[in-house]
This record gives sequence, C-alpha cells and structure tokens, in this order.
Amino acid sequence: MMSAIRHPRVLVAGGTGHYGQHIVRSLAQRGAAVRVLSRRAASARDLLGAAPEIVEGDITSAAARRAALHSMDALVIAISAMAPGLVRQTQAIEEDAVLALLEEAKE
Repeated sequence: MMSAIRHPRVLVAGGTGHYGQHIVRSLAQRGAAVRVLSRRAASARDLLGAAPEIVEGDITSAAARRAALHSMDALVIAISAMAPGLVRQTQAIEEDAVLALLEEAKE
C-alpha cells in the first residue's frame, strides 16, 4: 500500500515583508501548506495571492499568535518592525512578540 506524502504546515510570521514574501512563495512552490499571520488580511491576500492561508491578527496579540500557530508543523520568523508606522514598536514586535511566539510554538 502506498502512503500519501504529507507536506509540512508552515507558519510564516512576517510573510508580507520583503523577505517573507519570497519565503512564502518558495514554500508554496515546494508543496508546503503555508499560513501567514498578517495585520491586514485583504492586503496580504493582494500581495501573496491565493496560495497561503491568511490569519488576520497582530503579532503582539497572544490570541492571534495562538490562532496562527494552531496545527502548524514549523515556524519561520521574518518579522521586521522597520516600516515607518512600526518603528516606535520595535521592541514590542521584534523582541517581546517574537520571543512569545517562539515559546508558544514550543508548546
């Protein structure tokens, strides 16, 4: 009996950023089931197309992180708070939220 190949389910945090977009497309081309956590789902869909699943939420929200991590096999972090509107939140995004995301992913 032949078993079906199961492709990994990968969450890309920061999937709409410069590097994140390339990561999302590359994973999708390789057959991974890709999920992206984005503050603006409609913008993410316009940017990334139909391939990834989009979970709307902010990385600084524990509920959004948990929803995005649910049932994932792997996590890729491509977060950057260097956009003009986010620079003042750099520590909350790039340090606090990313560290929390890593801890939650371990669980």
